Amino acid sequence: MTSDHAITAFRAELVAAAKRQADARTRRRRRLTLLAGTVILSTVMAAAAVAASTFLPGQPAPPAVVSDFGSYAPGLGFHPNPGDAVEVADDGDVTLYATTNQEGSYCLILSTPWKRPDSLPDGGSCLPASQAGEPLSAFTGGIHNASGQTTLVVEGRTTAPTVNTITLTTPSGAIITRPVGSDGFFVAKVTASGSQCGLGEWTTTIRAVDGNGNVLATATKALWRGCVTPQTPGF
Repeated sequence: MTSDHAITAFRAELVAAAKRQADARTRRRRRLTLLAGTVILSTVMAAAAVAASTFLPGQPAPPAVVSDFGSYAPGLGFHPNPGDAVEVADDGDVTLYATTNQEGSYCLILSTPWKRPDSLPDGGSCLPASQAGEPLSAFTGGIHNASGQTTLVVEGRTTAPTVNTITLTTPSGAIITRPVGSDGFFVAKVTASGSQCGLGEWTTTIRAVDGNGNVLATATKALWRGCVTPQTPGF
């Protein structure tokens, strides 16, 4: 091989080596770009998951409800997010509002003809995460005596998918059905004859039902015991 041929071969090897290095750098940049894109996508998905877990869909609550949630006493162990408050369910002249809290669950305010957030604010009631995550939770959130009758308001939520209505048996034995509102929340106004102390113990089985009549979840709850409402954790 002549010196010219040797130089040409050497140069060709240098060019080939330079090309291999350039190709390697290009592959590394592509891998880094792909990795960065994956990290960004993961971050966006994580942020979306957090947003989904801390957001309740529904019509924004009126200022009186937002103000009421804002008056919640932090000493009770929860920190509601008043600005996220929304209307989640209603039964005639009774409306249920909900908001998220910093503890990972939710808080509720009930508006009834005898107790409105703008006239009798109480800060609302917050549920611990363990109770908020139940397939079907329910409790008596309000009671009123008038004209020889007692009106109890049952409020709660179901996490069952495709739920449409809830059913429950009243103290008189009647079965009532109420629609499920936003994000599985529901509220039911129940009227019974006599005074609240005369109702005795009211334990009922509540069922979450889909549009085809299939029962998706059930829960048996003690909603009233004589003159005393059963205690609910977090209230």
